[in-house]
Parts: sequence; structure tokens; C-alpha cells
Amino acid sequence: MKKILIVNWTQRNNVAGGVETRMENLHKILPNSELVSCVDILGEITNYTNAAVGITEYLEQRYKNDKDIVVIRDAACGIKSDIPQITIWANPFATLGEHFDNNFYREMSSLRLNAKNTIKVAIGKLLVDDMKLLGVEPDFIIPEAIDNKFWKPLNQKKKLRKKYNIPEGKTVGIWTGINHPIKNFKMFNKVMEKFPDIYWLKITKPMNFSREEMRDLYNCADFFILTSQIEGGGLSWLEATACDLPCIVSKTGCFCDFWDDRIGIRIDYDDFEQHCRAVQHILLNKVSPRDALIDMDLGLDTWEERWKKVVEKI
Repeated sequence: MKKILIVNWTQRNNVAGGVETRMENLHKILPNSELVSCVDILGEITNYTNAAVGITEYLEQRYKNDKDIVVIRDAACGIKSDIPQITIWANPFATLGEHFDNNFYREMSSLRLNAKNTIKVAIGKLLVDDMKLLGVEPDFIIPEAIDNKFWKPLNQKKKLRKKYNIPEGKTVGIWTGINHPIKNFKMFNKVMEKFPDIYWLKITKPMNFSREEMRDLYNCADFFILTSQIEGGGLSWLEATACDLPCIVSKTGCFCDFWDDRIGIRIDYDDFEQHCRAVQHILLNKVSPRDALIDMDLGLDTWEERWKKVVEKI
């Protein structure tokens, strides 16, 4: 059986972050696999291009010593190599580069061109479109998945609100993300100001919450809001949906590919009036987000089947 090295820039255990979660889930479902963190091998990353070269040299040494190795990595996390590789295209860096003047996005797009000759897995329609900007076509499309056995309603709202010092009698909204235009945080700040009677949970990076703590916080809330301008997958959307939270979301990421009105309300990211109406109506409509998610078949069991078919190609 081949040894599978699952490579990412960093890999923090039990951290509620999208990339770490994706790689950990792969590690769970793929036997004889090993998580490899560039930061653990190379130290702090100050230049991603140099880090991509460094981690590739490390992997090539591993491959020289054992030819029964396969690499699964983020598409930007490495350079050209003869090692059999599967690359994951999960961040729309080319699209982001068109919207924001940011050297990091340009560097990531440039690095991903080194993955042209690998087996390429896109996580959704937005990434397929993003890859086309670089002249690349995916070999497989595997949507983002959620461990809906872990992310679930706990039905302990009163107890959990007491644990986290959240007022019991308040309507609670939760937002997760980074203070960057991609996450539309300025719009969210306007919404918070518009609705001061709502108790807002703003979970922003560095997010040092464990997955158990994030699940608790979703279960403290009455609704979830995240109206990103651009989103690759949107794992926090899926987490909130799996916890049966009504969601206010934008038309990007996984909700380009999948949508069901039982999830909540989908709006334009740049329309303040739509945001206000959504907040006013989100708890008035009877919705069943978790049922919708299960019907869309985005659980880990189906994800595992899809990924094993990809690995069989190596």
C-alpha cells in the first residue's frame, strides 16, 4: 500500500479552520497517510515561493528513499516534481487577484501553475472558473464536505450561553472570518450597528477556538451570518448549517453549487438593505438547515467515496 503524504503550509491540530479541517479529514479517511506541515519542516514561512521549493526538496528526498509515496497537497504548496501528486484547488487566488491589489494572491496563483501536470481536484464551480483564468482544467470536482456527526445541534442553549457568558434572553447572531474585504467585514460592522439589540458573536482570526468550542458557540446562537464577497468553499457555512442554524449568506463558495431555501436567506454581498431585511426576517421563516444539508449529500461518507476514486488513479 502506498504511503500518502498530505501536505499543507501549516497543520494545527483541532483548530476550527477550513484548510486544517480539510486535511485532517483526508488523514482520517485515507489509510497509511501522514500529515506534513511546511512550518514544522522548514520553520516560520517568510517567503512562500522559497517555502514551496523547500518543501518540494523535502518530499523528493522522501520519495528517493521510498518510491511508494503519493503526495496530496494544496495546489500552491510545492513546485514541479516527478513525485505522483494530487493537488487541491480550494482558494480562488486568480479571482482574488483580479479584485484586490495583493502580491500574496499573485504569488499563490504563480505557484499553482506548477501543479498543471498533477491530478487536479477543484472543490466547486467557483474554483473551476478560477482555474480557467490560469488556463487549467480540473480532473475531478469534489465539493467541500462536513462531518455532520460532529457538527450538530446540541440542544443545550441555556447551559452553553451560561458557560460562555452570553445573555440568555437575547437574540444572538454569529459571524466568523477575518478582517479582510473578502469576508465583507465592513458590511457586517454596519449590520451590527443597525441592530444593537442583537447580541453579536464576532469570531475572527487568529481563531484559537477548538472545534468543540466552535460547535458550542454555533449552538449558543440563533442565526449565522457571513456574506463574503468571494469564498472558495465556505466551511463555516457548512458547520453552521449542520448545527441547524438559519443562515444569511452570499452567492459564492459552496452556495454557488448548492442551495436550498431551507438553509435560510441568500443575498447580494454588497446590498446593505438586503442585509437588514434578512436579519429582520431570518427568524420569522420556518427553516430546517440541517435537513437541507443532509439531503444535499455533503457528509464525509460520500466525500470519502469520491476521494478514494481519485487516489486510485495514482
